[in-house]
Amino acid sequence: MPTPVDVFYNANRNISERLAAIGEISLKTTFDSLFAKSLLIAVTSFFEGRIQDDIKAFVMEVAQSPLVSGLIQSKAISRQYYTYFKWETANANAFFALFGSDFREFMQAEVKQNPELGSAVRAFLDLGRDRNNVVHVDFATNAAAKTADEVYDAYQTALQFVDALPVKYREFASRQER
Repeated sequence: MPTPVDVFYNANRNISERLAAIGEISLKTTFDSLFAKSLLIAVTSFFEGRIQDDIKAFVMEVAQSPLVSGLIQSKAISRQYYTYFKWETANANAFFALFGSDFREFMQAEVKQNPELGSAVRAFLDLGRDRNNVVHVDFATNAAAKTADEVYDAYQTALQFVDALPVKYREFASRQER
């Protein structure tokens, strides 16, 4: 099932192709630059929502208390996402450590055992770093580091990390219950 990012990418890819087909090369060039930046924002916003929703769902599942869920929402989730990661690094250890050193060690081993997961983590962090550069260094004049197609390819790789997180939370928790 396509994600909102897939729909956004395909719709805008069609516009870019149409501009090329009708010979509007200058307009296509301008559009493609905006497309790459807006796709990057769409991708990272999508990831932010997914990760926050997955954390909240997991907390509700294990705590089974609206009091704990409310506390987590107001103090650990709301407006905190971009503090979860050290975007300039090539690993997500800072994020993993938010769940405790045992989870960090568990995830480090998972990433080491699964090269695809390691690539997904690096793609995810790279997109976050690129997003920060676009947003915090004059969106109007700063060119995106990647084309829209490169952003979309990185998104597809990084999505594997985002999809794996809720599975890994539960896998780790079930090992702790034994």
